[in-house]
Amino acid sequence: MPRPFKKRRICGWYEGAFFKPRGIPLRQCEIIVLQIDELEALKQAHIFGKTQTEGAESMGISRSTFQRILEQAHLKVTTALTENGAIQIEGGPVRFDIQYYLCRNCGYRWNAPFQSKQSEVCPNCGAADIDQLDSIPPHHNRGRGGHGHCGGNRL
Repeated sequence: MPRPFKKRRICGWYEGAFFKPRGIPLRQCEIIVLQIDELEALKQAHIFGKTQTEGAESMGISRSTFQRILEQAHLKVTTALTENGAIQIEGGPVRFDIQYYLCRNCGYRWNAPFQSKQSEVCPNCGAADIDQLDSIPPHHNRGRGGHGHCGGNRL
C-alpha cells in the first residue's frame, strides 16, 4: 500500500480557474489539469524566487517532493503552451495557509493568515459569535485578512 500524500501548504485559492489559447474554443483544446500544489510550487520558485529548499519549507514538504512537483508543473505548463492545451487548476493534496471565519450574527465571511492574532469579533458587525471554518466558504467575501500572506518576497 503506498504511503499517503502529505498535504502541501498553500497560500491562495485557485481551484476552478481555466487558461486557454486565445481564439481556440475550449472544446477544441486538450484540458491539462494543473493541481493546486503544482501551481503553488511554480509560484514559490518563479514569483518569489525561492530555492527548492526554501520552497519546500514554505509548503511543508521535503525538497525532493518539491522538486518532483515542480518538474510535473513545468511539464504540464510547457505541454499546454506548445500544444494549444487549456490549463485547468484543481485538486491536489493541499491545506490552506489561511484561516476562514464566519460570523453567525450577520453572515459575513473573512480570512486571516494562520498563526496571526485574529480578532475575537466580526469586523463587519462587531459580534463575538464567530466560527472558524475548515475550508473556503462558498461566495467568499475577501475580508480584512486578504490573500496576501504567502511568506515570499517578490523580485
